[in-house]
Amino acid sequence: MESWCAGSVTYPSPPRPAQRHHILSTSAIGRSADVPRPVTSHDLHVPYASSTLATRNRTRPRIVLLNGFQLVLGGAARPVPLGVQRLLALLALRPDAVPRSNVRGILWPDVGESAANGRLRTALWRAGRLHDGLVETSPTCLRLAGDVLVDTHETVALAHRLLTPADVDTGELIQPALTGELLPGWYDDWVLFERERLGQLMLHALEALAVRLLALGRYGSAADAAYAAIRADPLRESAQQVLIRVHLAEGNVREAVRRYRAYAGLLRDELALAPSAALTELVFPAGGQTSARHRAGGNTAGGDVRSTAR
Repeated sequence: MESWCAGSVTYPSPPRPAQRHHILSTSAIGRSADVPRPVTSHDLHVPYASSTLATRNRTRPRIVLLNGFQLVLGGAARPVPLGVQRLLALLALRPDAVPRSNVRGILWPDVGESAANGRLRTALWRAGRLHDGLVETSPTCLRLAGDVLVDTHETVALAHRLLTPADVDTGELIQPALTGELLPGWYDDWVLFERERLGQLMLHALEALAVRLLALGRYGSAADAAYAAIRADPLRESAQQVLIRVHLAEGNVREAVRRYRAYAGLLRDELALAPSAALTELVFPAGGQTSARHRAGGNTAGGDVRSTAR
């Protein structure tokens, strides 16, 4: 029989509800959940609490890690002791069962083994008081119960779908589900690593979303997605490049030049660096009539700015 915890003592896997790694829109309710379908605007725009899917899953516990920890039970956030927050967050960020010794070492590295064991037992007891079955346990391992929803799992699934061109609808796409900071104010090493990993994935997804919207001619939505990526990381050149491409596609060359100069100034002030040659060439093609004046930061009013950018 399959074991879910490696070690000297193993236990048969308890039944875990099937978890879908695609997001269901309100239009999907009532048809087979086994049939994948492209991401649409409903997936990204309808807040969880007000969607039909949220109503259907109202009895399922939900852990929120983006923009602060929350445990949602029966549709309402519940107060959670800090020790339980840390335990649930750690398990939510681990795809597999975690040995108890690892949990103790990660969450309470500065206390002795006996004290760490006591804190872990207390956290598990308090978690059980909040909702029976939040954590599956064995003598050697712990893992989050299979019916617990986690917002970062949904964000990761959505990001990977956006990074898979064949799996994205050609309808309107927007980006709220791809923004947010993982557990702000938490500075544990295990949180910092996951924050950076998730942040990078969301940035790539936002850029892919902006590029797809640009190809569809949805310039406003494309710019919005690019700005969301820039807001998260103002020094990220790939995000700046997508926004500049949107301005150029619209024929707003002065906006493209202004964005380039703002980025160049920020890069110079923060890192003493200059934009890449590829970005500079995008805005100021070689041989452009006014490229030298733009590079020098001169007034463009007397020249044909459109002749300097593709």
